[in-house]
Amino acid sequence: MDEKRLDREIKIQLDIYGEGDNTLSLFEKAKNRAGENPNGYKHVWVVYDTDDFPADHEMY
Repeated sequence: MDEKRLDREIKIQLDIYGEGDNTLSLFEKAKNRAGENPNGYKHVWVVYDTDDFPADHEMY
C-alpha cells in the first residue's frame, strides 16, 4: 500500500463548555466566545437537546 505523507501539521483546538442553558442563549454565548477569541475559529459547533424546544420556533 502506497501512503502519501502529509508535509503539513494538522492542529485541532477543542474548547468545550457545558452551559446548561436554553437554545437561543447557547447560540449567543457561542457567538460571543468565538468573537472574543484572539485566534479566531474556523468552525463553531453548538450541541443541544431539543426535547423542550418548540418545533415552530425559528432559528437565526
